[in-house]
Amino acid sequence: YEVTQISPYAFYLESTLLSITLPESIKSIGAEAFYECMRLKTVDFGANPSLESLGYQAFAYCYELRSIIIPATVTELDWYVFYDCYKLETAIFAEGIQITEIPYGMFNYCENLREIVIPATVTVIGPEAFSGNYNLSSITFAPGSQLEIIDNFAFSSNYSLVDFVLPDTVTTIGTYAFAYNTKLVNFNFGENSQLTTLGNSVFSDNYSMVSIVLPESVTTMGSGLFNNCSSLETFTFPANLTTIPDNMFYNCEELVSVYFPEDSTISSVGNLAFMYCDSLVDITLPDSVTIIGYNA
Repeated sequence: YEVTQISPYAFYLESTLLSITLPESIKSIGAEAFYECMRLKTVDFGANPSLESLGYQAFAYCYELRSIIIPATVTELDWYVFYDCYKLETAIFAEGIQITEIPYGMFNYCENLREIVIPATVTVIGPEAFSGNYNLSSITFAPGSQLEIIDNFAFSSNYSLVDFVLPDTVTTIGTYAFAYNTKLVNFNFGENSQLTTLGNSVFSDNYSMVSIVLPESVTTMGSGLFNNCSSLETFTFPANLTTIPDNMFYNCEELVSVYFPEDSTISSVGNLAFMYCDSLVDITLPDSVTIIGYNA
């Protein structure tokens, strides 16, 4: 008899399980199949696996799991597959994998995850996918990346992240996507960046960021974009922006210089946009500005 499925809850709360070698015939692992197998250290999918899907929280709270290789045959991933596997140090997507999305909270609170390589086929990184990975210091995108969307909180609270290079194909970055990355210094965009939209507080509370140059393609920015970025010193507005959002530089106490392009079409300055920017002693707004919000 050939086993093709691990049913939902099959080993739910099985605290004595230390390792598992799955038959290569397995095609799916159901929801919470290995949920809180707190002593599980190793998972082996075999040399020639047939695995296609991993269910909701399939390995969530497997506290002793140290490494995982997701087979190239996998095409479907549900939410929170490895949620709070806090000793997980190595997660590898096998070469040739064709997934298009890294789903909601997939590696959320994997506190010891050190590095990750995002497959080229991924177009969406879901909310909280890599949030709370306190030791994550290296995020790399495979050559030919097709990434388009980085969703809300996707890379937030990663306290060891210093450098990040955004693929040119990304058009949208969601709310708080890179917030609370307290050591993030360099956030770089390519010359051919297609980025148009930044959500609310994308870079909020990044205390080490001194400067950043947004691509000219940006047309929309949410409120509080650099809220509490206390080391930010300089900023140049993209030419196609028409509004300075509310709270954009709130409490950026080291901000000394803000630049506008000669052909700027900015017409409004939002509420509290420059509140508590104590080092900003002089600013010349474009002639196009007609509205200035309260305590701007």
